Amino acid sequence: MRKSRGFEGEVLIEIPQVALSKCLKLSLISSLFITRMGFYPKAHHHYFQRPIGISQEILIYCTDGKGWIQSLKKREIIQAGEFIVIPSKIPHSYGADNEDPWSIYWVHLTGTMLNVAEDLFLWRNGVQKVKQITYSEERNKLFKKIADTFLKGYSASNLVFANLKLNYYLASFLVPEHFEKKSTEEVAVSVIDKVIIYAAKSFKCCYTG
Repeated sequence: MRKSRGFEGEVLIEIPQVALSKCLKLSLISSLFITRMGFYPKAHHHYFQRPIGISQEILIYCTDGKGWIQSLKKREIIQAGEFIVIPSKIPHSYGADNEDPWSIYWVHLTGTMLNVAEDLFLWRNGVQKVKQITYSEERNKLFKKIADTFLKGYSASNLVFANLKLNYYLASFLVPEHFEKKSTEEVAVSVIDKVIIYAAKSFKCCYTG
């Protein structure tokens, strides 16, 4: 009953090879870009195995349920609110839990500077340990925005727009403290805005009175 796709409500995008070749020629995105991406909700019987790995990096983000990932003779359990990265050319397999199958967002990455991304995510020594991440509706909306752009077609403008958004999406995992919380400057601006609004209302009341 195991399967790698075909889940109710799934989103699955596979960038055509001609479009991937175009990405390599677009200097703004050639360093890192998406080759495949998807969302599998409540993926019962999900399973995939790559005995020799692939030439791309894979990010898997679990938002519900749980699953497992086997790589380098090590098995990791991943649950809602956690993510993991699988480096290129590493044999691996993964699948959903039988009792509480996961819902996952996943992205395959490649590019001329993939090694830089590996350093950022500390992928060089094998599969990164599962990490917890605060849930963010903005992160999921961003994923949907990227997917929707690809679904409109693979023009150069769509490829550039979607893959520039990828950098922000990855930043939400690498530095979530900046992504999730308002900066001190933003809070200060918000307070100033409230003071200005209050002053404007007070002025209006005095003027009309």
